[in-house]
Amino acid sequence: MKVRTLLLVSAVTIWAEGPVAEFSGGHQVDIHADFHGDSPEIQVILAGSSRPLRFAVDSGSSFTLLDSLTAAKLGLKPSGEASIVGAGSGEIKTGVVKSQTFLLPGLTLRGFDVLLTDLSSLAAQGRPLDGIFGYDFFSKLIVTIDEDNHRLILTDPAEFKYRGPGEALPLTFGGGRSKWIYIPGTIKVAGVPEEALQLFVDTGSMDAVDTALLKKSKAALQETKTGEVSGRLVPVSRGASSYSGWVSLNCEMHPPPAAAILATRT
Repeated sequence: MKVRTLLLVSAVTIWAEGPVAEFSGGHQVDIHADFHGDSPEIQVILAGSSRPLRFAVDSGSSFTLLDSLTAAKLGLKPSGEASIVGAGSGEIKTGVVKSQTFLLPGLTLRGFDVLLTDLSSLAAQGRPLDGIFGYDFFSKLIVTIDEDNHRLILTDPAEFKYRGPGEALPLTFGGGRSKWIYIPGTIKVAGVPEEALQLFVDTGSMDAVDTALLKKSKAALQETKTGEVSGRLVPVSRGASSYSGWVSLNCEMHPPPAAAILATRT
């Protein structure tokens, strides 16, 4: 069973300003989600439009992103400029549309600043998206991802009470804007001593675990494609994968083949 609850709010809602999540008629909504690999995607409507938009829910994105062509069709024009850090390409300048409102069944998301960027490369990979919900989305909601039942459950943090066998993990925040989420863990690959690392939490990645340690591994590696990461503008490129290792998140050991360990791009 694949059910993941991302309880990030207690660590990131200490600021009163910014986006707001407003529930109507309760404190929780349960909506349909499609999955591309393990990455959830939902339908949402931008206030002032009746057109459903397809958004990925990506904890690895520091921003809320909207495809520039979709924005043009909706008549949105940027009122400012920001920078996105792309892999291997430095900073990418992009337009910003301030304080947008998104509508989901039973939930209104207000005050979201949206960065406009070209997401057409994802469509070329068979994953057409209008946009991506990132840090702001996770900072205002308890997000439960139920992949088995294709559901995304969004809960008001003030009303949330966890019940289940899950583990609590400490979070740290990093990156240039301190909006990347990390948890401590230990990784072991064949022929290399185990190593304690900070693991980047990324619901938009198609990979189970990424680590450069595989480049030093003595195990047989299989060439693969990496880089399908929705929020970081990462190009698809060559890499290597292996099942000969394990990952520990300081609560449970995962032997192979529970998680493939995927090397960084080569």
